[in-house]
Amino acid sequence: MNKTLKWINIQLSILLNDVETFTHHAFENGAISIWENLESSKKLFSPNFNESYSTFTVTVNSLIKPQEFISKIKKDTEIELIDHGNISFIDDKDWLKHTQGFHQSIKINNKLWICPTWGKIMDKKAINVIIDPGLAFGTGNHPTTQLCLRWITRNAKFKTSLLDYGCGTGILGITAYQIGIKHVTGVDIDENALEIAYENSINNNSKLMIDFPYNLGNNKFDIVIANILKNPLIKIKYKLINYLKKNGNLVLSGIQKSEIQNVKEEYHKLIVLETIATQDEWVLLRGELT
Repeated sequence: MNKTLKWINIQLSILLNDVETFTHHAFENGAISIWENLESSKKLFSPNFNESYSTFTVTVNSLIKPQEFISKIKKDTEIELIDHGNISFIDDKDWLKHTQGFHQSIKINNKLWICPTWGKIMDKKAINVIIDPGLAFGTGNHPTTQLCLRWITRNAKFKTSLLDYGCGTGILGITAYQIGIKHVTGVDIDENALEIAYENSINNNSKLMIDFPYNLGNNKFDIVIANILKNPLIKIKYKLINYLKKNGNLVLSGIQKSEIQNVKEEYHKLIVLETIATQDEWVLLRGELT
């Protein structure tokens, strides 16, 4: 291998339900970056597949052997990975330019743009949230993030408090603060994500409380929003409800269309959820605590 080649890109497809497990183990085994190839993922939402897959590009150091990397994750997790065999190399001097190419300014709606730190401000009259993705989720590219952002800009302006459970980069909480919610808390189980969310909040002059979930105490919020995945959303349902004020809004995303009924049934004794928006194969559910 040429000594100037410092990084390797590996393309894989993963069942949507396995994305969280995969990303955790990928980082544990040496991945330094993971991003979703949205166009490739859309092609996999077809009758030829019994379940929905998403296509990701994983970047590792050139000292890591791709097939050993894939085999190790398969062995540790028993999840199904489709190896596309697409492996490319990136010269170290091109790394910054390469990664920046995957994150450009995104128009969410007329009120909001999400811009990477190196991106151009496209509309000075709109709210421009500046995000450095780092190794956390939430760049504004994914449909579930966009669903949440649109809901926040349209419905959250006159609320007082919001909890973003699983905050990643802090993108949802920062947006909420920018539109006028003054008491915003973001929690995550990933210490790295908390550091990134904190830095992003500082860069956006947004006063967010960033912490681990176990430090929330008995605080209650007008809005609790969680953009995760179906299984963890079901697992933490009692916690999410417990953080809601009476007449508060619970907003859930990270859910596929095929999973709507399952999630609604799991929550039905606690709160009535309705489907309020969809994008591609993803949905946004909302309920009001009575």
